[in-house]
Amino acid sequence: MNLRSFLDFVEIRTKVASVIPFVLGLLFTYYRYNEFKWENTLVFFISLITLDMATTAINHYEGFKKGEDYNPVEDRDIPRGTAISVIALLLAVSIAAGLLLVYRTDYLILTIGVISMGIAVLYSFGPVPISGTPFGELASGGLMGFVIFFIASYIQVFDAGFIAFSFKGGILAAHVNLREILPVVLVSLPLVFMIANIMLANNICDVESDIKNGRYTLPQYLGRKASVSLWIILYCLAYLVIAAAVVIKVLPLFSLLVLFSLIPNIKLVREFAGNQDKRVTFANSIKVFMTASGLWILSFLLQFVFKGFL
Repeated sequence: MNLRSFLDFVEIRTKVASVIPFVLGLLFTYYRYNEFKWENTLVFFISLITLDMATTAINHYEGFKKGEDYNPVEDRDIPRGTAISVIALLLAVSIAAGLLLVYRTDYLILTIGVISMGIAVLYSFGPVPISGTPFGELASGGLMGFVIFFIASYIQVFDAGFIAFSFKGGILAAHVNLREILPVVLVSLPLVFMIANIMLANNICDVESDIKNGRYTLPQYLGRKASVSLWIILYCLAYLVIAAAVVIKVLPLFSLLVLFSLIPNIKLVREFAGNQDKRVTFANSIKVFMTASGLWILSFLLQFVFKGFL
């Protein structure tokens, strides 16, 4: 397997969906706590990106076994043994980096990591992959939108005592500072909604083919019209959460810059609402996410630059 085949196998171009929550988690934590631990950040990034690549590789390998029309395993003539070895190596690196991160932080990261890896692997693997059930959107949005954002934030301030555990008299107790944790949850919600919408748009476009392939996704239960309405509502909620977070001073005023993304995004949303086509309009959901999150990242950078002048 050469480099080009490997990058196609792990679909490196799609990793931006993992990197953006990672970057925003770092920026939000630096804004709120002025904390950045580069060693923890690097270790987490390695664990994150290798797990994401492994998940995509598993998805392609499973698709190859099921005889999908296009698959990089067949298109790049990747031997089965090589594909399995690459997947195993990526998972091993991810686990090793994850354990190192646990050593550098605390056991909360271990708990979250084990659950996250289980969801990531089962998303495409097994007799009933999560991606082929009504819970695909929840899994992708929750894992990539919330968990990545939360870990990127938590590993910077894990020693601040926002979440602490105690064991006494056979009772394990968790002490959570909701005043500090809830803002993290709130700010992650727009990412959860927009990433879930990428999966939702994909499933809306594939309703007919999914039925033939025995996949029972959310749009099959809601119907196409209701699914498109949900898709629009989730985008509206994403913008409302950002605006609300600014009002209650969880996010800086510069975050309102994200609202300017409505100018191109309203057109993209209308196009998809009028025609759900995998080749023509599906990419609109990705464009909406990229435009909104790109301006969000820019807003944090502007906040840091002009902080002394505000």
